[in-house]
Amino acid sequence: GNNASHSSHTCSSPPWDMKVLGEHTHLTTDQINENFIKFQEASRGGDTITRRKFSSIMHQCFPRTHKTELEDYIFRLFDIDSNGTIEFEEFLIISTIMRQVFRAFDADKRGFISKDEFIKIIEHLFHLIPESEKEHLT
Repeated sequence: GNNASHSSHTCSSPPWDMKVLGEHTHLTTDQINENFIKFQEASRGGDTITRRKFSSIMHQCFPRTHKTELEDYIFRLFDIDSNGTIEFEEFLIISTIMRQVFRAFDADKRGFISKDEFIKIIEHLFHLIPESEKEHLT
């Protein structure tokens, strides 16, 4: 995140270095600006997404299947600097990584991860666990 205080931002004068974000995410300026608009919507026009705002977003997205433990894990994933808020740079970097991971797991490129693809992911991850640790998983 960044520690500077900003009252409001426009896409014409972002508080972050467009070139650096482009290099880290391989996104165009237009794509970065599109993501900034999404971030502004999620943060309700703020500079950060607080833990409370994030919880509200998770409840809206997953009203029937919300799990606090999963919410905590995802928030920590996005909050790279562990300062308790998600800044735009963190949002953009993690969102980009998640899209790349999704594309890797969507083997047939249909735009979703099927049950068979998901099972293969779990099987591959399970093989990474040392044999001595596997007995503790059952």
